[in-house]
Amino acid sequence: MRIGAVAEALGISSSAIRYYERKGLIQPIGRVSGRRELDKKTIVSLRFLKLAQAAGFSLNETRKLLEFGFGDRRPQDDWQSFIHQKQSDLRSQIDTLRGMVALLDKLESCRCSSIEDCMNEDAELQRRGA
Repeated sequence: MRIGAVAEALGISSSAIRYYERKGLIQPIGRVSGRRELDKKTIVSLRFLKLAQAAGFSLNETRKLLEFGFGDRRPQDDWQSFIHQKQSDLRSQIDTLRGMVALLDKLESCRCSSIEDCMNEDAELQRRGA
């Protein structure tokens, strides 16, 4: 499939695909009749890259996941360690985001004159156990 068609289908710019190629995240793109053509494996890798990016994975983390591969080639200890660490990081981020949503909910209905007053009021309620 031509690079432009893949870019459009996946919602990724052609320049991003070339960048991933330069960084070694995808296999070098071959040419057919002078046009850059991507094979199915590369398209799957690009879909994975897009998903990983949307989930907040860095390019280095994504590279590591792609390098681990699948099946018998996967080094289980490294794979499991990486996955468990990333799961822990994501759970921590989720907890932080939930706290932020709760704070914004409180601020939305707050009638205090300043954020400082609101936070002090909240701290006082927590001290009293309310």
